[in-house]
Amino acid sequence: MDLALGCARFVSEVVLEYQGYVCGKGATAEASCGFGLCGPIFSPLGETLVGVEPSAALADQARRLRHDGSRVYTDVVTADVPSFFRANRSAFDLLTCATASSSSGTLDSWLAAFATSLRPQGLVAFTVGYAEEGTTLGVAGDDPGGCRHSEPHVRAALRAAGLAAKLVHPVSVGANATGLNRLLVLAKKPR
Repeated sequence: MDLALGCARFVSEVVLEYQGYVCGKGATAEASCGFGLCGPIFSPLGETLVGVEPSAALADQARRLRHDGSRVYTDVVTADVPSFFRANRSAFDLLTCATASSSSGTLDSWLAAFATSLRPQGLVAFTVGYAEEGTTLGVAGDDPGGCRHSEPHVRAALRAAGLAAKLVHPVSVGANATGLNRLLVLAKKPR
C-alpha cells in the first residue's frame, strides 16, 4: 500500500469519526497535495477542496480531470504551504495532510500557519513520522518524509500553535510487521 494513500485513509477515518464534524460541509484544504493521489479520499470531507502544492509540476498534475470529466479539487494552488495558510486567515473548516513535512522547525511553522487559516472550531488532521519517547528533543531523523516525532513533542507543538490535541496516536501504515509507524494527529482550533 502506498504510504500517502494509507495515511490519507487514516486521516479521513479520524475526521469522519470525530463527534461534531459534519461530513461534506465547509471548506477543506489539503496541504502538500502532490499530484492529487489523496484528493479522492479527502474530497468527500468538505463542500470544497483546495489543494496546496509547492511544486508547479505536481500541482499541474493535481489539476487534471478524472476519467469521468469531474474535478477532484475545487482549486489547486502552487505555493509554499505555510505561506499559503498564513495568507488565508480563517478560510478553512478542515485542513488535511496525508504525510506532513516533518522536520521540527517545519512542523512548528506548518502548525502555526494551520492555526491562522482555520476558522474557530476548525479541525486539522495529518500524519508525521513516529519516534519513541525519549528521543532527543522528541525528534529523530531517518523517516521517508523527514523526521520522526514523539507524542509529547507533537502535543507541545500543537499547544504552541494554539491548537487543542484531540488525538495523537501511533498507527502502522502498511503490511503488519513491515508497516511504517506514523503519528496520526487530530487537533481543533478553539473558539
